Order: sequence, then structure tokens, then C-alpha cells
Amino acid sequence: EMMHPCRGEICDNEMYYTDWYMSDIWKRTLMDSGAIYVATQTSGVKICRNSIHNYSGVYQNRGIFLDDGSSHCTVADNVVDNICGGYCIDLPKVTYKDNPRNKSREFNVGNVLRGNICDGKVRFETF
Repeated sequence: EMMHPCRGEICDNEMYYTDWYMSDIWKRTLMDSGAIYVATQTSGVKICRNSIHNYSGVYQNRGIFLDDGSSHCTVADNVVDNICGGYCIDLPKVTYKDNPRNKSREFNVGNVLRGNICDGKVRFETF
């Protein structure tokens, strides 16, 4: 059981960069991120019915990024397209040995992926 549960909903949003913003991603964007970014220790995050498009960054940017072995997340009924240089949805498999500073006891468990529409790559790794 988590000492400080982290749960919530990210639903019914539209997220995108304008053409002007995308015109110089080297000055205006992050590395290794996502339009929606979820960290490791979660206990019930729902990401649903979002529209994410025209998103990019300097290096490895995703539409929806569940980082460092996020658990107990539902990613459902989102539309993700025109993600330049990264996955539309990305949940890479991570273990404790991959990140020894991480204090979570669970990695990549209890996640659900369903009903999403993507025009690019999706990575959804679990144990």
C-alpha cells in the first residue's frame, strides 16, 4: 500500500503545439517528455478522451508518456496523431535495477490500454 496515493484523471482535453511553436522546437521544447507525462508511483490514473496532435521536441517526445514503470494507469479512447520523433503512446518496461533510486515497489503492473486511435508507434510493455 502506498503511503501517499497518487491518482487522478486527465480527460477531455485538446493538446497541441501551434505551427509557429513547432517552427523552432530547439528553442521552445523539452527533451524526453510527453504532452501527458505520468511518473512512476501511481495508484489509479485515468487518461481518457484526449486529443493530442502536433507535438514534438528536441529528443524523444511522446503524446502520452508513462515513465519509469508507471502502474495502475488506464489509457483509453484518446486520439493521438502527428507526434514527431516519438511514440504516440509510450509505456516502456522498467525494473528496479534499471533505476535504483526509484522507491516504488511496483513497476508496469495494472495498466490498461484500450480504444485509442494513433497514427504512429505505440509501445505498451508489461511484465
